[in-house]
Amino acid sequence: MQVAGSVLRVDIDRNVLGLMEMAPRRLLIGETPRLTGEWQVQPKLWDYIRHEVDGRRQAGQFILTGPANPERVSPPKSLNIITGTGISYTRNDGINVISFALLGA
Repeated sequence: MQVAGSVLRVDIDRNVLGLMEMAPRRLLIGETPRLTGEWQVQPKLWDYIRHEVDGRRQAGQFILTGPANPERVSPPKSLNIITGTGISYTRNDGINVISFALLGA
């Protein structure tokens, strides 16, 4: 099942480094939800995404993925969605929706 409307692969896209220096918000442009793979390669990207989520005030704008090395990644204990809506709750399917405000962001 494909969920992402567009994809940014931070670890292999040659344009990422230059755009992070010159125009980082351009990396956030694309159909939503925008999957941002290996975002931790550019940690400052988190701040731009966080501020973009706050500004758009719409759920489901970004999907952030991390390390793809299965030998080093243990199965998740829970699935959480971070939102800028100010409302936190647990969905019927067990997914936690957590407001940025509760994270102290």
